[in-house]
Amino acid sequence: MAKKYKKKTIFPAIIGLIILLVLVDVICDYTGKSEGEIITVNVNEGESFSSVVDEMAEAGVIKYSFLFKRYAIAGGADTALKAGSHTMYKRMGYERALDELINSGEGYNTVTVTIPEGYELKQIASIVKDEFGITEENFLKAAEKDYGIEYIREVPARKGRTEGYLFPDTYEFFGSATAEEIIKKMLENFALQWTEEYDRRLSELGMTVDEIVTLASIIEREAGSISEMGKVSSVFHNRMEIGMALQSCATVQYILPERKDVLDIADTKIDSPYNTYLYPGLPEGPIANPGKAAIEAALYPEETDYYYFKVNSEGITVFSKTLSEHNSK
Repeated sequence: MAKKYKKKTIFPAIIGLIILLVLVDVICDYTGKSEGEIITVNVNEGESFSSVVDEMAEAGVIKYSFLFKRYAIAGGADTALKAGSHTMYKRMGYERALDELINSGEGYNTVTVTIPEGYELKQIASIVKDEFGITEENFLKAAEKDYGIEYIREVPARKGRTEGYLFPDTYEFFGSATAEEIIKKMLENFALQWTEEYDRRLSELGMTVDEIVTLASIIEREAGSISEMGKVSSVFHNRMEIGMALQSCATVQYILPERKDVLDIADTKIDSPYNTYLYPGLPEGPIANPGKAAIEAALYPEETDYYYFKVNSEGITVFSKTLSEHNSK
């Protein structure tokens, strides 16, 4: 008769293996005496221990998230997380990582930043520099990435790839936020603002998201107020319908090293895909980051037969149907 296999003998081996893995991961400092790549782990108030540990494992701070959780729970440390921004390192070992989570960190210090509608990448970079100490060069470099967000992945390769998609709003960031974290949050906000109704309207217009965002950025810079946006949009839509150049001063201003109060003739002759005096249709990409009102104006222009507009001597925007009428105002 065959001898029965005693299943219970396998459990001590499994337990022993788990203990060995934990000891290896806890005791060993994977980077030796030197510290590895710096990783910032942000712990929000009320955030679950499990989600924080998963983030640490994904970033490479620890190797086995399930073992780290068991290690922390065994010592009761899973309920002692300190909210804030924690500086960690690649494969720093369980003991040091746990100590950082419960005893260190910069605290739950946040910075509130408001990005106005119509600001360009360079202007946002300047705000970020003042608030977070991130150089404009680093911010603009980070703005070239797509961050795995649908709308950015569809943007053609061009300088300032995320221009137009950094949604203007008031944000709260950790004081230690990186350029990538700031940009990603703004891009995610854009994705949240974009609705299915907008997509249906795109089909009606036969336009892409990028074209609408580009048009909205021009409207944002050209309109004197939100109430004028619908009419300004109608002028550009009417011009595009007949293949007429948009002749937007705002697009030319975008390519100038320094902004001018008034363009001269030489400015309008600069050879650039953003010069809508030289090239009909929309420029290569957005010239600023438009708000919701400008985006909706681009999607839903007022129905007019206007082809011209300008600001008169009294500071009022006037609209005209013909060039002669435009010149007379």
